[in-house]
Order: sequence, then structure tokens, then C-alpha cells
Amino acid sequence: MSSTWAPVNEPEALSFQVPASLGPGVYQVAIWHGGGESARLSLDVGSVAAPVQVLSCPANLEAGERFVIRASGTRSDTSINIVQDETPIGTASAPWQAGIIWANLDLSASVGPASIVLTTDLGGASPVRTTQAISISTTPDPPILYPSFRYGVPIAGPGQYVTIEASSAPNWENLTAEITQGDSVVSSSAYRETDLVNVNLSESLLPGPATVRVKAQYNGVEAAWSNSIPIWISDELSVGYPTAYLPLTVPGKTVQLFAQGIAPDSRVEVTCSGNGTDWAASDVRPVAYGQAWFTAPPDSKSGPCTCRLRSGPSGSAALSKWSAPVYLEVMPPPEAGSSLTLAEEDWILIPFPHGFRFPFAGQNWDRLWISSNGSVTFGTYWSNWYPDGQSLRDGPARIAPLWADLDPSWNGSIRFEHSGTWFDAIYEEVPQYEYGNRNTVRVRLFSDGRFDFIYGDVQLEDQLLVGFSQGGGLGDPGETDFSSLDLTRGIGTGTESS
Repeated sequence: MSSTWAPVNEPEALSFQVPASLGPGVYQVAIWHGGGESARLSLDVGSVAAPVQVLSCPANLEAGERFVIRASGTRSDTSINIVQDETPIGTASAPWQAGIIWANLDLSASVGPASIVLTTDLGGASPVRTTQAISISTTPDPPILYPSFRYGVPIAGPGQYVTIEASSAPNWENLTAEITQGDSVVSSSAYRETDLVNVNLSESLLPGPATVRVKAQYNGVEAAWSNSIPIWISDELSVGYPTAYLPLTVPGKTVQLFAQGIAPDSRVEVTCSGNGTDWAASDVRPVAYGQAWFTAPPDSKSGPCTCRLRSGPSGSAALSKWSAPVYLEVMPPPEAGSSLTLAEEDWILIPFPHGFRFPFAGQNWDRLWISSNGSVTFGTYWSNWYPDGQSLRDGPARIAPLWADLDPSWNGSIRFEHSGTWFDAIYEEVPQYEYGNRNTVRVRLFSDGRFDFIYGDVQLEDQLLVGFSQGGGLGDPGETDFSSLDLTRGIGTGTESS
């Protein structure tokens, strides 16, 4: 039996869900990518769920702290409870990709022992539980727990950024990095993004081996240094250890690349080859430290291909050498009614069916971008997941029936349907990032410029925006009460913004 299991971006790791259709027995697992098939590993599938195995979790925490748990063996219905003498003292998200769980301790948590209980309900059988002991203290752990370089041990040049992954970083402030080369110690700036710490390599560093450690403050109190991890300082710009968030793509889809040496203001180029063609990627943009996006052309041929990238400082002609290859598999173009393979914060360019045009924001569009986050745009995509009015006005022309931080990679589906006079983008039971809820909505575009928002069950917790805009930096038109509009005629004509 063969199955396609979606990998996630974890360093030197692959996470997949065992299909529910597999019966008990020993199976062979192989990993396939553009470079061929891996050696086969044995997987022993039992008749009942095995207990969750906690891979990493801070042992010493402070009331009010946010932290990260990593576990193996979780399922979408695994519940996580943080308790102290059987009293709940915190909240936790549903298990995300690679068993990542975001957790928060309440300010009411008392100093002393506590537990994290992970429970999988087997539907009639006895639940399977795993208990992880923790301690609530007035002295929290050092800011960097289990530090490692997210994209492999980096080779980077002076002035570039490298990304460290760690637990317990989210609550810390005023980060400082220290890079040691022999007897020389150089201070460098560092920036936090959830459980990532981005370190700027000082221009004064010399080529050769070095080590990095980080410390921070919490509530004004300076913590101890983390342990040191190795790095190699290059004598030139470098882009190291590139990986693709999802190595399967389709024509028109954004591809998310992760690599050391990229900053939000970097200049990035991507070139790809395969299936008898070479092409320069379009819409290439750095979106965060260690992350860049590009678009596979709508006319890309199906089959394996390799991509390489290079990067340099903004406003400079200097660029690094081309990186090691990233292997992708280009799948056939998506068809109407089929589920689109979209990750969290993802986009895909869908041409309208022959003869259909949608007049909006002063143009007749023959295609649109469908976002994983509950909106569609025209002309280009917009990488900001956060739903806010400023992005609605300043970004591309957008129609947003349910703009929120949705994550279709975990559950639910996104698809499109069409007829000769309308086109639907459909979000069905798509959960919010870090939550286990379900949200269903569709936006229907008519060939005369009208559009409808059609809602099913919506369970969003927070951070939601509904609206539309011509984009391009329009002024704030104020709020519109959609309930006062005549929805039988559609919400908008494509010539206004709200």
C-alpha cells in the first residue's frame, strides 16, 4: 500500500500521519523526493494508539509564560491539559505539524509541581494518556532551551542573519547574542520571532569556526546565557541549507523556501530547471528571516525539478553564490472541485475558465490568487497573514470573506468551482492556526462584477476581518455594516472599497 504523506519543515526530520486505513502489522516506509527514493525503514503499526512521547518541554516555568512542547504520536483529537492538583492552570493548542504544541500558563499558577497531560480518546476504548511533570517557579529557565540552528549548522558571511530554533523564547525580551572566535568575543544583535531567534553576524567577524550563545531579559531580570552552538563564518555571502516547506507544488502556486542567510530586506533570486526547461521564478520576495517565497509559473510542466537561490543585501549589487539545490515535484494543474494543496500562509494562482472575466478595481481579471487565510487577491499575492485594515488598503485588490490566520495544512480543504457566469473560492472546515476549530465560507464572483459571501459554520476565536478593497494605498473609507446591504444584488460592484 502506498500513501502520500506531507512533510513539514523541521531540520533533518519528517513528520507524517499514519493513515487510518492501515491495519496492524509491520510496514516499510520510504521517503521520495526529486533526488530519488530513500532507504526503507520499518514501521510497526499496533492495533491501538501508542502513548504520546514528549520529545522536548521546558521543565521549569513561570506563571504567565508561553512555551512550546514537541511530541511524537499525537493525533488531531489529542487533548492537552495543564493542571496543578487537578486544577487547570493553562491552555494549549491542538497538536500542529510535527507534533508542535503551543501552551500558555495562567498568571494564577502557583509555585510548585504541575503536570501536562496529553490524552488521546480512542472512541469507546480506554483513553491513552501521557503525563509530563513540570515545575512552576519564580526563576524561569534560561531563554534558549534546546537551541539548534533551524536550517542546519550555517555557513554565513559577516552581516548576514542566521536563525536559531529554541523553546521558551516567546516570552523573552532584549535579546543579545555573543559570538566567540578563539579568544575574541563579539556582541551581535538578535531578534525574536515566536520560538525563533535571528542573530545578525557582526561585520568584524573573521572567516573560520565560531560559536554562538544568546541571553535575554524577562520582566526586567537578565537570565543566564544559553549553551553555545557552533557556526562557520564564511569569507563571502552565503545561502545555506535551503529546504522547501512543501516539496510538492502545482503551476501558479507559491513555494516557501527556508534557508540561512536571508533577511526581510534581502534581495533574493531563484532559478529552476527540470522537464527540459529552465526558468527564473517570478514574484520572488523575502518575507521573514530565513524565508523567501516565489511562484511556479502557471505554464510549468509536471515532473521533478531543482531550484537554487542566492541572496544579497538590499541596494547592493553583491549576491551570494547559488545555493545547493532544492528538489521539487511539480504536479498537474489543479482542477475544479479538487482540494488545493495549501500550507499555512500560502497562495495559489488560478486562471479563470475560458471566457470568464471578473471586473474589479478598474480591471477585467482573467485570474486570481486564492489565499489559505480566507481571502482572494488580484494582480499579485500578499504575504501578510495578519488581518488588518492597513494591509487591506495598501495591498493588492482584495476580497476577504473571512480573512484570518487559517491553517488548511492541518485539516479541512480549500477548492474552487465555476460555471459560465460565476466562480467560487471555497473554504470548508479550515481550522484557525493553533486552534482546533472549523470554519466554512465561500466567496462567489459573478461575471458582471458582483460578489457574494456565503457562510457556513464559523468558529474563529479572534483576529478576523471581512471586507474588500481596490488596494494600492486607498484612504480609509470607514466601516460598512454588511447586514444593511441588499445581499440579493451582491455585496460589491467592484468599483468601491470597504
